[in-house]
Parts: sequence; C-alpha cells; structure tokens
Amino acid sequence: MAVGTTAAIVGASVAIASAVVSGATSGAASAKAKKAAAQAEKMAQKKLGEAKKEMQRMQYQGLSLDLAGYKSEQEASQVAAAMAIGAGQEADGRSLGAVAGRAQMADIEQQR
Repeated sequence: MAVGTTAAIVGASVAIASAVVSGATSGAASAKAKKAAAQAEKMAQKKLGEAKKEMQRMQYQGLSLDLAGYKSEQEASQVAAAMAIGAGQEADGRSLGAVAGRAQMADIEQQR
C-alpha cells in the first residue's frame, strides 16, 4: 500500500507541477494578451482623435462665407476716409492732422 500511496503522491505532484507550469505559461500569455489589448486600446484612442480632428476640419471646409458685404463696407470706409482727408486739405492746412487722425481712428474702429 505504501507503493500505491507513493505513486499517488508522485502522480499528484506531477499534476500539480504541470498545472503550475501551465498556469505560468498561461499567465505569460495572459500578460502578453493584456499588453496587446492595452496597445490596441491606445492606438484606437489615437485614431479616434485623429478622425475627430479630420471631421472637424472637413466640416468647415464645405462652408463658404459671403465676404462681399465686408469688402464693400471696407471700401466704403476707405472712400469716406479719403473724402474726409480731402475736405480737410481744402478747408485748412492746420486741421488736416486732426482730420487724418479722426479718419484713421474711424477706420480702426470699423475693422473691429
């Protein structure tokens, strides 16, 4: 009976050792799988961020702004400034600086 018990103990020990080795191997595989999953998640987040940026860029790419109103307003402001300076030149040479300064300030204000 001692031989049967010893064989059973040796058999159990081999089974336990085999399970430990298998567990260690599956543990290493598990660690590799977790690492690969983490890398995949990181790459997915990066690609998602890039896709969002591209979508925002493309969203505004299709829009067209009508700048004709702004351009005509700017031209009108420049014509008014030129007329004011011309009137200041004709009226009095001493007030020309003040008129030019006011015209410039009006132009700056219009640009805001």
